[in-house]
Amino acid sequence: MASDTEMIRAGDEFGAVRALRSALPWPASRVYPAPEVAERLVLGVERRSSAVYAQQWVRGVRLARPWLPPLVALRSRWMMRNLERDGGIAATGPLGAGGEAAVDGRADGAP
Repeated sequence: MASDTEMIRAGDEFGAVRALRSALPWPASRVYPAPEVAERLVLGVERRSSAVYAQQWVRGVRLARPWLPPLVALRSRWMMRNLERDGGIAATGPLGAGGEAAVDGRADGAP
C-alpha cells in the first residue's frame, strides 16, 4: 500500500525492502500513482470526510486492525531471518530526496 514516491522507488533498490514489499498480499503490494492518490485525498478534503483513504480497500481492512500488527510482526520476523541467512540485507540509510534533505540538515547542525 504505497504511493509512487522517490522514497518508495529508492527503497525498491534494496533487496530486503523489495522482498518485504513484494511479499505483501495484493492489493497491499501495489504501488499507486501519486496523481491518483492526490486526487482521492483532495476529494476527501473537499467533502470534509472524517476519514480519507487513498486506496479504497483500506476502509475494509481497518476492521481487522486489532489483529494486523501481531500478524505483520510475525511474518516480518520470519522474512528478515530468511533474508539475513541468505545475505539479502544491506543498510539502506535515508531514502529519496527527503532522506537526502534530512542528512544535509544534520550536516548543517540541525537536530
